[in-house]
Amino acid sequence: MSPAFLPSFLPSDFPGEITLDQVIPGAAAEFAPLPPEMRPELAAALAARGIVRLYTHQADAYRAVRNGRHLVVVTPTASGKTLCYNLPVLQRLLENPERRALYVYPTKALAQDQLAELSALKHGLPIDVRVDTYDGDTAPGRRTAIREAGHKNVHYFRSMREGIEYLLKQARPGDALLTIGAGNISRASNEFMVLLGTEHPTPHAHS
Repeated sequence: MSPAFLPSFLPSDFPGEITLDQVIPGAAAEFAPLPPEMRPELAAALAARGIVRLYTHQADAYRAVRNGRHLVVVTPTASGKTLCYNLPVLQRLLENPERRALYVYPTKALAQDQLAELSALKHGLPIDVRVDTYDGDTAPGRRTAIREAGHKNVHYFRSMREGIEYLLKQARPGDALLTIGAGNISRASNEFMVLLGTEHPTPHAHS
């Protein structure tokens, strides 16, 4: 938002409530080409959505995950964080459809939003990418079907702490709450885990 449209106020009117009052000027976006090894089907799916290049932070994240790095992505709202983890995950699934990905979200609304995003991006891919949510509202019969057939399951925990505790104490290769892949989950391993924060959906992509 332009500073001209920001509401005016005096920090002194809010003693003890404002730590910093600063306007960060806008900066021009920096772009990078699509990774040369990206599967043409995935590039075509991006092009169908009007994406023919990446932001530099998306390209950097893609390379880091492809190189087996753990990473934390912190960028402003609406800066394209979702592609930072969806692209390497989908690329890996195209290379090996038996792989899985686990996404952990702190809110059901965010999980549903990401489900719609993935559902739109997977169209046109030559594999049947199965994506579904798995939370307290999921019917028992549906849970069984998701566990047995999912590629990506989007799981909701009541808190990020609950999600991390589950992953640390219970998750094992072959487990899947939110999984992406083809085939039976019990025969596959989760190659990727993505944790997203609350106030700003910041992915912690684990490969």
